[in-house]
Amino acid sequence: MCFTFLFNCVRKLIHDHSIIQVEHTLFRNHTASQRRRPQSTLASNDATVIHLLESRSSRLRMPSTNHRLFM
Repeated sequence: MCFTFLFNCVRKLIHDHSIIQVEHTLFRNHTASQRRRPQSTLASNDATVIHLLESRSSRLRMPSTNHRLFM
């Protein structure tokens, strides 16, 4: 049971790390593109980036597993 707990913790950490990396990359790319674009196009692109972050995060979620305690 202890091994299972540790295994699930490590798996969750790896999963969360991958989500954070994707979000950080999207944010970094968005801020870099803001510096290159004229100010008038920034407002329309903010909604697009927020949508991308939400959709990527939802696709990267771990599938739910049925946790049972066997005795």
